[in-house]
Amino acid sequence: MSNVENNDIRKEEILAMSRSEKKDEGDEHASLKGTKFGEVIGFNIIGVLMVILSIATHQMSAVWALLAVYGAFNAGHEFKKYRLTKNKYYIAGCVVCIAATLFSIFAFFDFALEWHNIHEFTKAIRWW
Repeated sequence: MSNVENNDIRKEEILAMSRSEKKDEGDEHASLKGTKFGEVIGFNIIGVLMVILSIATHQMSAVWALLAVYGAFNAGHEFKKYRLTKNKYYIAGCVVCIAATLFSIFAFFDFALEWHNIHEFTKAIRWW
């Protein structure tokens, strides 16, 4: 048998295995594209618009809540990229997003519960 015949047999085996998996790569590709589009349009643009509207209406607790959700989402997204690529820049981005999320959560409670001085803050912590 020649190499050409071996290659043809190997191609047929690969095609048969692919057909038996019942997995459509076109559907997977479309789903991934849709997810990326949803992240950009649905989350980022709408999230930024909500933050702008909250600032315009002087609802700062809503701003901090939205920024906390946005930071948590981006931390997860950066961590996913890190796990796929093992690029240390993504883990640094994840850490920054987590820190921003924690800051936003604290600021949310500061505005929502009016913990503007340390006495009220420590009183609230003792209540928990």
